[in-house]
Amino acid sequence: MAASPIADRILREVESLAGEMAEFLQVITRIPTVNPPGECYADFAEVCARYYEKLGYRVERIAADGHPDHTAKHPRVNLLARLEGQGSVPCVHFNGH
Repeated sequence: MAASPIADRILREVESLAGEMAEFLQVITRIPTVNPPGECYADFAEVCARYYEKLGYRVERIAADGHPDHTAKHPRVNLLARLEGQGSVPCVHFNGH
């Protein structure tokens, strides 16, 4: 079955970014987010936030206030990263942990 022109374009874009994606993965996997107790979570979130901002995303850092694992020593930070599209096209939502 032949891929559509859109699928072909997506595959070419992914292939062109393979090196950058591998480098980012290496950076984030070097951050020792040991759980418990939750070491370096804020560091991890900050590295990701800066990367997403560099790509043009609007990033919101949301502290997990009220969550029992969120403490001054081991802060839990969630990121909401949004990249606005153009026109009325479908929205793509990624959720990660």
